[in-house]
Amino acid sequence: MGGVAVTSSSPFAFQLHGATWLAVIALGVAYALPGEAIINALWSNGDRWLPGQLLSALAHGGTSSASYAHALLTLVVYAAVVGAGTLMLFQRRDV
Repeated sequence: MGGVAVTSSSPFAFQLHGATWLAVIALGVAYALPGEAIINALWSNGDRWLPGQLLSALAHGGTSSASYAHALLTLVVYAAVVGAGTLMLFQRRDV
């Protein structure tokens, strides 16, 4: 079984070599539920940068720590970085 290779800055963009889709989903859920909550509790600016917190701010039309515009722009940048990483991965790898 292979190791874990991070293809971008987002925890949702893990690519597991030799693992099943269940393992990929489990990693995403493990980060999204307790992982991001723990990071947010330890990091005072987590509300402005963590993807789950930004999605929540976007859904609520903005919060006191992240405006709607900030949340939208940051999530678009995250999506662009993940998309670019995915494109680079598929160019280098025969899938």
